[in-house]
Amino acid sequence: MDMSKVNTSSELMSKYKEVILAVYIMFINNVPYLFTISRPIKFITVKMVKNQNQATLIVAFNQIRSTYQKVGYKAVDVLADNQFECVRGEISDWVACLNIRSADKHVPEIVQCIRTIKQKVCYTITLF
Repeated sequence: MDMSKVNTSSELMSKYKEVILAVYIMFINNVPYLFTISRPIKFITVKMVKNQNQATLIVAFNQIRSTYQKVGYKAVDVLADNQFECVRGEISDWVACLNIRSADKHVPEIVQCIRTIKQKVCYTITLF
């Protein structure tokens, strides 16, 4: 991510130093993307990943963590579904808690953002 394009207000920076990441693997045209949105600032990252293997997810998590750190935030907790259980041990040194949701429970921010992104992508594709 090009950090010169990230604009964070000083008011947000002074009020919120620690954030909670909600994470999800989203597919667009069968390509997986690691999608995050943070509470409470609603900062969104999207990272294309070549697969959903543990090693790939760990690399992506570390890149996203680095992005948040460069902007000035510390991700302290992660909300995810069970496909992220495989990274628990690897991210435990920088995340206080990896909260795995049950199969029928989804993080509200994720559901709303994924719906919005898919609608916009679908709309953009139909325009061509």
